[in-house]
Amino acid sequence: MYRVLFLIFFCFLALLQANQVQGALVEVGVVKKGIINPLEEFSGSVYFLQSSDIASQSSGAIRKENIETGKFIKKGVSLVELDSDILDTSIKILKASLNIAKIELENIAKDLKRYETLVLTQTINQKLYDDTKFAYTIKENQIISIEAELEKLEIDKKYKNITAPFSGIIVDKKVGSIGEWVGIGTKIATIVNTDMIEIIFNLPSRLYGSIDLTKEYDLVLDNTKYKAKIFAIIPKGDMSSRTFMAKVKLDSSNLKAYEGMKAVIKIPNTSTKDAFLLSRDSVIIRFNQEVVFVNNNGFAQMIPVNVIGYQNDLVAVEGVGLTENMQVIIKGNERVFPNQPIVIK
Repeated sequence: MYRVLFLIFFCFLALLQANQVQGALVEVGVVKKGIINPLEEFSGSVYFLQSSDIASQSSGAIRKENIETGKFIKKGVSLVELDSDILDTSIKILKASLNIAKIELENIAKDLKRYETLVLTQTINQKLYDDTKFAYTIKENQIISIEAELEKLEIDKKYKNITAPFSGIIVDKKVGSIGEWVGIGTKIATIVNTDMIEIIFNLPSRLYGSIDLTKEYDLVLDNTKYKAKIFAIIPKGDMSSRTFMAKVKLDSSNLKAYEGMKAVIKIPNTSTKDAFLLSRDSVIIRFNQEVVFVNNNGFAQMIPVNVIGYQNDLVAVEGVGLTENMQVIIKGNERVFPNQPIVIK
């Protein structure tokens, strides 16, 4: 038994030594010095792109109510249903009046057709024919009027059921409960669509001409990094602060965002600064910080860095221990650990 354990341990040591001798296979690039426009951070606020104060287009007492703050509701689902008993009765009366008018029109049409023949043979006088034709025209317009009034009441009936215009979360309830009177224009709830957010930044005027709408900028929201484009620059400045407004859109369907949330964007400054330039692939996240691995006499040395800008496919960084012409790992660095032997391709 002890011999078996000793053999397994010996094989493990041999394998470990073999791996150490072989080392991790990596590709390297060279650290260069250059001049960069350093990144500058600006704070902004989150707003939901679609937000609506739902108001009633009809009046009446609340019969049913389905509003709960914080509840997700789908488009078309009823929020409030108003009492419509009087309206329903009015619709019944108009429908009956419409049926009567159509029957009367049908009888007048029969008389008119019969009178057309009789007036030609002078069996009846012209006035009777003209009066019947006039009555037919009046009845036709009466039917049109009743149909229009009926359509108006049916639209009002539809407005008695107030539904969600889009899917979203109810953030504010503005009416009470069953029995409360609601008038035309009364706000009943506020709904926001959390699938898309707009972030507004107030940037200093010195950056106005340097914003590139085709470029992706680094954005930090809730301690998570994103790439986002500035989709709009508002050409109207704030005279007191000498700032202008820039807007960013972001798909927030998988985010836990709220209105007023802080966001930070990194934009290149107009000034210049000396920095080390590396391949973008060389910078990775390790131990919750940005680092690079360099070749230190055949061993991987980890150096924490601070990204201060970008230049085409290169990233500009600052880091204690970095020197010009130093070899930095650009491929295989995600598998490398500090002080691990490396083999350069």
